[in-house]
Amino acid sequence: MINTVRHILGTTLANGLVALFVSIIAASGAATPSVAQTDASGMPVIEQVPLTYDSAKNAMLAMRELKAAYGETAPPTSEAQAWASAMAMNAGAQAIVQNHGFDDTAHWHKTLMSFIMANLMDEEGQGGEMAQMIAQLENNDQIPESVKEQMLERFRALMPSEDNLAVARDVAADPECAALIAELKE
Repeated sequence: MINTVRHILGTTLANGLVALFVSIIAASGAATPSVAQTDASGMPVIEQVPLTYDSAKNAMLAMRELKAAYGETAPPTSEAQAWASAMAMNAGAQAIVQNHGFDDTAHWHKTLMSFIMANLMDEEGQGGEMAQMIAQLENNDQIPESVKEQMLERFRALMPSEDNLAVARDVAADPECAALIAELKE
């Protein structure tokens, strides 16, 4: 999953925002329709949340459990079966994430997304590249202000806070958590 995000972040970020969000939702295996909110232009809103060591670790543990429970499900053969399967998956996913301390799958997903973004930015130094892109965009007089503001808002939303970066470093330094991160990369 992290490799998918890493690949997408390596593409043009303006075009990669939708793909990033969709790939993480798809890779999570959880039914999280409440997370898929969009702005006025139809672009997904990526809301990062403050991380703690425990919330980041628990998000990965829940991901492991969700992948084990739903990673290899067979496609439904009828609309009724699809509906029943989605309802059961949602109830099961809710129970799994709640067992790991999250209110619901939306809360879990925001936490996992926040950790993945902070981990990637820290691991590959992309925060510096992102800051450079933001500065270049701010200083580009050829882009209309309305478009520029939308783009800046989206890029800034991808930037993890310094606190989240510090948590990502601490989590990655823990051997048990490093193993969980490696699982997410598979």
